[in-house]
Amino acid sequence: MSRLNHNKLEVYIKSSELVKLVYQLTNFFSNSELYGLTSQIRRSAISVISNLSEVASRKSELDRKRFYEISRSSFVELDTQIEIAFSLGFINPILKN
Repeated sequence: MSRLNHNKLEVYIKSSELVKLVYQLTNFFSNSELYGLTSQIRRSAISVISNLSEVASRKSELDRKRFYEISRSSFVELDTQIEIAFSLGFINPILKN
């Protein structure tokens, strides 16, 4: 059990939900993408929440800021990868918004 309480932060909870959604969504991708876009999208989503967790273990403000920035960068990567999945037809356009 964690005593750092990062798992009570709203951003952490939302990121956890995001990981679940990403896994559900990518389950429908072509098997040929398992080690390509599917893997990359999943890793980006996991990186978002993992770096938020890392923030809780850091003592210095500079370290915490760095991991927040890494988490944000991973989210931007994920957004780009989702856009690519839409453009390639892996995701139904009805789900876009």
